[in-house]
Formats: sequence, C-alpha cells, structure tokens
Amino acid sequence: MRHYTVTPEEAGKRLDQYLAIVKPDLTRSFIQKIIKDGNVFVNHRKITKNSQKLKENDELMVTIPSIKEIGIKAEHIP
Repeated sequence: MRHYTVTPEEAGKRLDQYLAIVKPDLTRSFIQKIIKDGNVFVNHRKITKNSQKLKENDELMVTIPSIKEIGIKAEHIP
C-alpha cells in the first residue's frame, strides 16, 4: 500500500490525474481501473470515481495490485 498527501499545488486535481503524476509508470487506464475496483482511499474512505477532486492535505492510500501473467504463448507459424 502506498501513502500520499496532497500538496497545495496539487489541490483541485482529479484523483486519476493526481495518481498519473505521482505514479508515472502506470497507464491512465490502469489507474482508472484500480480506482473503480476500490483500491484507492481518500481520508480513509473508499473512492470509486475518477473525477473525485482532491483538497490540500488529503491523505491517499493506494493498493496497486500485481500484474497477472495472461498465459498467452506464441504459436510457431511456418
């Protein structure tokens, strides 16, 4: 679980935009999925809307699930 605190400069941003800034290694669609799946808490409340506006000093707790292997194997085509 990762913890973040919203700074005055970050206040007013949408939740998905904020997470894209603090976790640039994640895609925007993956960020939206973890929000929708209930893996993001703001001030100890589960948030499932990407459009949630953040306020200064909001405390975020984010659980980033591990990426699963999908088990697709390449097929040899002569």
